[in-house]
Amino acid sequence: MSHALDEPSVLVQVQEELEPGKLRKVSMHVGRAVLRQVPYFEPQLGDELSGSSLEVRLPLRCSAEALSALLRRMYFKHLVCEKLPLDIILPMAQLARMLCLEGEHTELVQLLGRCVHTEADAKKVIGWCA
Repeated sequence: MSHALDEPSVLVQVQEELEPGKLRKVSMHVGRAVLRQVPYFEPQLGDELSGSSLEVRLPLRCSAEALSALLRRMYFKHLVCEKLPLDIILPMAQLARMLCLEGEHTELVQLLGRCVHTEADAKKVIGWCA
């Protein structure tokens, strides 16, 4: 059985748009085994990547930090997300859907239900969904 850390990493060029029209580029290295689990990257991965990088543009309000947390969750399934703030879990759920990670998306939506404890939390979730 191979492990996500057994294969070399691939450079992923991330463009995040936290405000309309303002892009920030972030580079991250992700294990090839993890990337193969992400249907969104299948067309870019192909059989051989031959040293080039993958690219992803994040939707508005989704940060590279949220993408990093989602990918870390794929490396370590036991990663406790309950400790993450809603400001990270909300975009993680959106990114899981965008990347076609339906199982992760379902888990994160269920997690959101367990992480809403106050009226302020509920307003944050409602505001995100609006």
